[in-house]
Amino acid sequence: TVALKVIREVEVAGDESAPHVAEARVRFTREAEILQGLLHANIVTFYEIGEEDGTPFLAMEYLEGKPIGAYAGRPFPETLPLLIQAANGMEYLASRGIVHRDLSPDNVFVVESGGEKTVKLLDFGIAKLFESAGSESLTATGLFLGKVAYGSPEQLGSLGQGAPLDWRSDVYSLGIILYQVLAGRRPFEGRAPVEYIAAHLNLLPPPVAAPPGSPVLPMALVRLVGQMLEKIFLQVVGALIV
Repeated sequence: TVALKVIREVEVAGDESAPHVAEARVRFTREAEILQGLLHANIVTFYEIGEEDGTPFLAMEYLEGKPIGAYAGRPFPETLPLLIQAANGMEYLASRGIVHRDLSPDNVFVVESGGEKTVKLLDFGIAKLFESAGSESLTATGLFLGKVAYGSPEQLGSLGQGAPLDWRSDVYSLGIILYQVLAGRRPFEGRAPVEYIAAHLNLLPPPVAAPPGSPVLPMALVRLVGQMLEKIFLQVVGALIV
């Protein structure tokens, strides 16, 4: 039994030469190219790319479980091992020169089997190799591809046009996920994408804290999440002050 991923009709509706159609196919092919070179316990296994009756597909490992967001707010002794697995998967990607660029709780999947929980990273449609990963993160229609609530300052413009994007961008996005799972809420909330963008670029989050009634988070963990969510420009200013 495998999982098949296809391009949704809404993504390729219209003339084949339309920019959004070409972009959808590029993302699809890119995901296959990246996945076929990966082998790690915390990354979904890729089998093949093919086409049936004009419909391209990716065949991947079939997973049963739920996104890590479903565990948000649970006691940290239960969720911390899952977050560590996610970090292990991200470390592997970085070692292979890959920046995911679309980390969110929906793309960190928890598989439960035989009493064990295994984390699998998903959705590499907009992932890129470091050497080709510029700060561009907009589609042809000008919409941010990644989920803006989890977008890094680097993705959202702090690096400037054309500056290279690397694994540190994923560290920030993973930090947002850690914060949400440990605290039961995101560090920043907004009613529109522009509010999230402003927060990611300009605001420092309050220190992460467990929900009321849950075990208090270790200070080392609180500091770690804070470090993951630091802004580059604040680091530079601090260095100049020192």
